[in-house]
Amino acid sequence: MNAKKYIMTIVSALMCACAARAQVTLSMENFHLVPGETRTVEINMTNNVDIRAFQVLVDLPDNVRMVARPVVCPKRNGVAVSESGDKVEAVKSLGYKLKENGDCMIVVNAADAVPFTGSEGAVITLTLQADERSPERSEEIRLQDMELVYADGVTSVRPEDKVCTVDICSEVTSLKALMKTHKGDVDVYTLNGIKVRSAIPLNKVGKELPRGVYVIEGVKVYVNK
Repeated sequence: MNAKKYIMTIVSALMCACAARAQVTLSMENFHLVPGETRTVEINMTNNVDIRAFQVLVDLPDNVRMVARPVVCPKRNGVAVSESGDKVEAVKSLGYKLKENGDCMIVVNAADAVPFTGSEGAVITLTLQADERSPERSEEIRLQDMELVYADGVTSVRPEDKVCTVDICSEVTSLKALMKTHKGDVDVYTLNGIKVRSAIPLNKVGKELPRGVYVIEGVKVYVNK
């Protein structure tokens, strides 16, 4: 192989490796909280390679707090083999530390070295509560300082931050209910008053917008994809 072909092969391999690494990440779906409400939500992991351990800093807004210990979801634990040769549920240990500002650093490790099973789905549940006196608005939860360790226990990847929206408000109606009383085009706003769509047919709102609460025709509407 000549030098030019060798270099191109190396570049191609690096590009493939980068593409693979970019598909390993943690994320959360948008959700809705009523002021004072407590809800359990999930952190999802998407991984095209086996993952043995990970860490993530959950950056919460000031008016949302964690009210219980984070919990590892058992459905992706995988299967281990006991000393007697029996198949048993793999063990995933979780450690966490709450910071003074309410943010939470979480570390999850496969105690028996068995990686998480599957390539997509929930790995942690968080129990969060919105402040009873919270104004009605949209806030961001940011997953940052992420590091996911491959099955070899050495190789790791650091994905870019992921952000989800938590809409804090009460008296929300469904998109289906609004469609019964309104048939024309509508303008769509976030709870914070930012217009995200102009003159869009109401029946397309659920198809074009991510999950969340929007203000349509002066009504707070929950779009659940």
